[in-house]
Amino acid sequence: MPKSRDTFSYFPNADIVRCHCHSHFGGPWPDMPPVELENMVTDLHASATFSDLKLVAFSIQPTQFDFIVDVPRNVTLTKKEMLRRFEAFSAPTVLELELPRLKQGDRNAWSRLKSRFGSLSTLVKRFKQKSTRHYHRVHGTSGSLWSNRYDQVFVEPGHPSRVLTAWIDHAAVRAGRADSPADDKTSTFGRAVSGDQVARSMIQDLFLPEDPEASWQKVAAAYRSFINVDELPPNAVTHHRGKPPLTRKAFLHYEVPHLHGGIALGSHQFIEDLYTLNRTFFSPGRPSGPRLITGQADPDLWTLRDRGDLRRLKKQ
Repeated sequence: MPKSRDTFSYFPNADIVRCHCHSHFGGPWPDMPPVELENMVTDLHASATFSDLKLVAFSIQPTQFDFIVDVPRNVTLTKKEMLRRFEAFSAPTVLELELPRLKQGDRNAWSRLKSRFGSLSTLVKRFKQKSTRHYHRVHGTSGSLWSNRYDQVFVEPGHPSRVLTAWIDHAAVRAGRADSPADDKTSTFGRAVSGDQVARSMIQDLFLPEDPEASWQKVAAAYRSFINVDELPPNAVTHHRGKPPLTRKAFLHYEVPHLHGGIALGSHQFIEDLYTLNRTFFSPGRPSGPRLITGQADPDLWTLRDRGDLRRLKKQ
């Protein structure tokens, strides 16, 4: 398998590549304090705005982060807009060094600036650098804070994106820091409940896209209805080795390594098409691409990598 998703091809006709990004602390660092988590949410939005990427959902926790983002295939920003964003979001020391070169039309300087837009790696790098500075300032520490680079998973829009959003919203619940996603003010739904209009728009786009004029109360009801499904669907995956599968409500309370280490998340057809496109990365003896997330009941959740049966994992 490729070490970097940068070498893994996505559908060439797609205008947007939807990705789930995950990273966690690289050692036994003290937890990020709550006030800094709020700052990290602000930094994430600012970094996404600068890079011209659209945040779909997010969850910032004391020792990890998850977010879903739409990465455009083509960036259409004008030079004037690039320069405006650079001046608005860059540190004074960077501006002092690069701004004169940009205004003089230096080709190398403009090439460096253009590479920052529409780039997922630039977004993550910028976000990690900001959060690391915040953290070390608060704790009086130094050194590398985050583990490795980051995990990236391609995500199919629609149902798989809704499931993934609900799952990352439950991070604080799984860790015992909140009783429900509404109590976590550094995740999409928790921010939306607290009145954040940007977060409300994200939940609206995901859980009630067919009714753009719906009230927040109706959107929130659709979200809660989605996460509280506690029965098996009619076309549920059959029992595996005599064990009943997890319902969606139970699934959201389990750590699911498939969701940040499964390479891609989507329907059977989505995964099969992605597998066909990247067939050379897999063993010649592998007959097909999709791997069902074993142990759960949803028949529309498939990945490219099997990470084991959820029921053998510890419930959080």
